[in-house]
Amino acid sequence: MSAASLASEPMSIGAPELFRDTDADVILLSSDDQEFHVHKLILSKASPVFHDILSLPQHQNTEKPLPVVQMSEGAHALTLLLEYIYPELSGHRAVSFVDLANVRIGLELSRKYQMLRLQERLHETLLTRAKGTPESIYAIGWEFQMKDVVHAAAYESLRNPRNLEAGVTVPELAFIPALALQRLMQYQRRCMDALRGTPSLSMFSSVHLFYDSSWNAWMSLYRDVVTSALMHPIQRRFRSHPA
Repeated sequence: MSAASLASEPMSIGAPELFRDTDADVILLSSDDQEFHVHKLILSKASPVFHDILSLPQHQNTEKPLPVVQMSEGAHALTLLLEYIYPELSGHRAVSFVDLANVRIGLELSRKYQMLRLQERLHETLLTRAKGTPESIYAIGWEFQMKDVVHAAAYESLRNPRNLEAGVTVPELAFIPALALQRLMQYQRRCMDALRGTPSLSMFSSVHLFYDSSWNAWMSLYRDVVTSALMHPIQRRFRSHPA
């Protein structure tokens, strides 16, 4: 995700007003001109990038009470970042990282500002969500080169392997190359072919294979078969660019 895309995210209403502490010593100015009055020490402890930025002389605007740092992110992205850094905001319900659009923003911010703990938290969120929205999680994992997330999501996509063919909308696919989608569909096809070729499953028609209520049990039973089929089309993406 580019700085421009972060800047264009919708702002959560009233969020900048939360960051108006009277003891703040710097203003972060979002790309859409929202002010966040924050503390250099707290930001510096949270991110080595902020530490370096705030070690430099800041622009002193005669119309502002504090030094100003112009940010490339929009107010929504900065709100996500600062609510993570400032976890206790009395009486305020923080913007959630449950929403996958916010997870993507959070991953981009964690990479840009070198915030390892935030990245780890979002990584765990993706793994937890893989069963429910595998195609979306696969796309995010691919975009951010998280090999285990890609593998987990691809595996979970076998529960409904015809989602993509059926035209299910997956907004996150817009952020990855067509090759990534092709690899996922190749994987699903290889796994289905492997299972159809297993003698114990020869009694099942293709309709049963996709829709029978016993599918989850069969998928667990033949996990080794599925996993061996999984890695061939997908793993190559990470050999030169490990997650």
